[in-house]
Amino acid sequence: LSTRRIHLVKAGVEAIRREGQGYRLYLSQGELRISSAPILATGFEGGFAPVRELFHWEGATPLLKEESDESTRTPGLFLVGPKVNHRGTAFCFIYKFRARFPVVAQAIAERLGVDPGPLEVYRKRGMWADDLAACCTSRCAC
Repeated sequence: LSTRRIHLVKAGVEAIRREGQGYRLYLSQGELRISSAPILATGFEGGFAPVRELFHWEGATPLLKEESDESTRTPGLFLVGPKVNHRGTAFCFIYKFRARFPVVAQAIAERLGVDPGPLEVYRKRGMWADDLAACCTSRCAC
């Protein structure tokens, strides 16, 4: 798809090189020279293909540390969203997985030496799922 402002290409990108004021994209189906910075959109395939090797796996489930949703293989890589799964329960619904955001934010804040205190507002509003025994008892069909 091409408009005067945007040119969409569906192809595997193997490399991107800066050339003068533009860029050369080495694609699975040839090369493309562009004048502006490319936008790489990898999330449309779904799944973990771009980061699969950064996680340990148990079947189709990425293994994460329960206290922080951090990869057990790649320190400092956190996963949030509907693919998070603990104790057999998926955080597949937005109200489930958004309650894990402050858990991840707290872990990052503590590592950076930043005060996590401002996150407590989420706990007060019932949007802090850090007690996996209490929060993760409902099962979904997904």
